[in-house]
Amino acid sequence: MIRVIPPPLEYGVNRELWEAVVDGLNAEGLSARLEAPEEQRGAPEVALAVGIFLAEYVGEEALNTIRQVLWTKLRGKRRLGTMKGKPRRVPVYLPNGDVLTWVEVPSVEPDDDGE
Repeated sequence: MIRVIPPPLEYGVNRELWEAVVDGLNAEGLSARLEAPEEQRGAPEVALAVGIFLAEYVGEEALNTIRQVLWTKLRGKRRLGTMKGKPRRVPVYLPNGDVLTWVEVPSVEPDDDGE
């Protein structure tokens, strides 16, 4: 099972984008589900875990499939707020909570001159 947990802003505003990621993973034979992010607020910082969480280690072929689905579904999609124009960096977590890899997907913003 793969748990997909997007950032809170994207879960609220761009939920369909992350549903497409889950649909893409499921279409590739990887069992995935979308989950709401859980924020734990308190001084002095906010703890938030977002990304792709693996229930068990998967091989390189499955990791490549995850990368491909993220790239296909997220590439060129606008970002909002302070992240506007920046690439999405999606961590892929091992079952023990360590980050296995990061997948960076560029967002595309229109040029200022209208091109």
